[in-house]
Order: sequence, then structure tokens, then C-alpha cells
Amino acid sequence: MNRYLIALVGAYGSGKTEIALNIASHLSKKGKTVLADLDIVNPYFRSSEKIKEMENFGVEVIAPVLANTNVDSPMLSPKVGGYFVYKDINYILDAGGDQVGSKALGQYRHKMGENGGKLFFVVNTKRPFTKNVSSIIDMMNQIETGSSMRINGIIHNSNMSYDSTGRELIEGYDIINEVSEKTGVPVVLTCGEKEALKAFINETGYNGKTMIINRFMEPNL
Repeated sequence: MNRYLIALVGAYGSGKTEIALNIASHLSKKGKTVLADLDIVNPYFRSSEKIKEMENFGVEVIAPVLANTNVDSPMLSPKVGGYFVYKDINYILDAGGDQVGSKALGQYRHKMGENGGKLFFVVNTKRPFTKNVSSIIDMMNQIETGSSMRINGIIHNSNMSYDSTGRELIEGYDIINEVSEKTGVPVVLTCGEKEALKAFINETGYNGKTMIINRFMEPNL
């Protein structure tokens, strides 16, 4: 089994948690997969809110202690540190998005490094904190400072939620590529809903890795 050990970070609205859920569900088809929710800063979109949905895929979710309760400041589960060493288990960490949130991930930096883990930064160029090259690089620097880790890859996820057409990915393409050129951090994945990805590939000729997004984080209407 080619085991995956991945930590995801990204600014608010990047789609980080949606991507974490999608990656976990995909990897569950290849072997045992565990998803750890490390985002104790943002109370609105947590992967631990989708425990039942993930269990349907056979994915174990590690939720922060007291998450999904009326307690404002949940704590990381002590179980988080136990899965780094298992070479036969895919392990996905959904971490906080900014310098403050990434500090929770930082306590596991040695375990990540010792076990070949990768830190991926999710970017949505249609959000105010990552709308251009300078703001994206600034956010990357903040996250690297907070976590004491190097970002190994960029995940391009430019979208406008349910109004996305693929134009968002197309317009963000040059921005993401320039960030990659200036930082030396490769674009490892481009994500979007099926039709949006199709439109993006048709116009740009992109031939890198892609992932079709299935929506788990539905809004409460």
C-alpha cells in the first residue's frame, strides 16, 4: 500500500475542509483511512461535523475534544498523535488556516517529518485573503511560521461555491502559477466540480492532477 500522510492548511473560505473530506473518501477505497480535525480556531466548518458521512466510506474521524458542543474552545484529541507511525493507514490532517490555526499542527511537525508527511496549502483566489500573488505568499509565510513547517504543495481550488462555472479556476490559473514560480512550491492538485474542471481544462490545456469535488459541507438552509 502506498500510504498517504497529508496535512491541509488554507485561509477561511479556501475549501480546505471540503477537500480534506473528499481526499479521505477517495483514499478509503485504497485502504484504511483516518481523518483528524485539527481546526480548533474556526467553529463553522469542521470536518468532525461529518463523522457519520465519513463512516459510510469507512473513514475514521478524530474530532477535537468537546467539538460540536456549546464549548467555545475545543482541544485536540490525544488520539491525533498515534496514527503517524502506521504505514498501512492513510492519515489526513485538516488543520487551521492562518498563523494561529497552524500552530496546532506545529506540535506534530517532527512526526510529520519523520514519517514522510506532506503539507499542502489550499488556495481559493476568489477569497479576500488570497486574491493575488502577494497575499497568497504572505499567507504561506504566516502558516510556515506558525507551524514551523515548510509547505510542500499548492492545491488550486478557486471557486464561488454554487455559482462556480470554471471561470474561477481559469482566472486563478495564472495567479497560482506565478505563486508557484516565485516560491518554488509546486501545484500538486486542482479541484472543482465536474463541469467547472472540464471548462478549466478545455480552456487552459491543463494536464496536471485533478480531483472532482463532491459536496459534503452543505449549508444549513
